[in-house]
Amino acid sequence: MLQYLDTLKPESFDLVIVDPPTFSNSKRMKDFLDIQRDHVSMLNKVLEATVPGGIVYFSNNYRRFVMETEQIKASSVKDITAQTLSFDFQQKMIRKCYKIVK
Repeated sequence: MLQYLDTLKPESFDLVIVDPPTFSNSKRMKDFLDIQRDHVSMLNKVLEATVPGGIVYFSNNYRRFVMETEQIKASSVKDITAQTLSFDFQQKMIRKCYKIVK
């Protein structure tokens, strides 16, 4: 996945949904993916391929995930996790979800 992001053309998308695994060590990858370690680089590459004003929805299932907001090259990053979970799961926080505007 990470190698694919390097092939994206600048300002190609107006809406992107990113829902990567928490960890991946696929044989097709040069390195392994660790969402906590790699999210800044991943999201900045996606944002480069997003038009100004475009939206990226980013979700992951790592329960201890901490978004490094100050390193994301976007005009806004908003945690929308509570809005995306049904009432039955509000207390469990089974995933994190963000709306990122370039």
